Amino acid sequence: MKKQMINAAKMNQMEFENSKKMMELTNLIHKVNSGNRKYSVNLNYVSRHLLAKTLSEMRKMISLEGSIPKNFNLFVEYINNSVKNKEIKLSFDEMEFLKKFLSLTILQQESVELSWYAFFSRFMNYASKLQYQEIVKKLKI
Repeated sequence: MKKQMINAAKMNQMEFENSKKMMELTNLIHKVNSGNRKYSVNLNYVSRHLLAKTLSEMRKMISLEGSIPKNFNLFVEYINNSVKNKEIKLSFDEMEFLKKFLSLTILQQESVELSWYAFFSRFMNYASKLQYQEIVKKLKI
């Protein structure tokens, strides 16, 4: 990931909070795939597939910015391979990363303004938001 200089004098409060959340997420990415996977999470097939697809898209976005951390790449491969299993084993750091990442995704989806005639996009946005909320509920210890 690229290091960026941030001028705090030119930022408003919302931009500051977003950058702070992104820095926390970056720190959690580096902790992923480092601990023992002793927590099991039972998700249905649709939730597992959505989680794998979302993490794959995040990996693509990180690769556009710079190099992907090896531990994050291994974690995404583990999630992609565990789509077939009903139970996913996660470490505490991985659960914290997923909770933070999915909660930020939900916040971003809530902030999207769609026009009145984009009802299909609104429905898909609402359905994926509900699915992410279900995954976050399952990740609670």
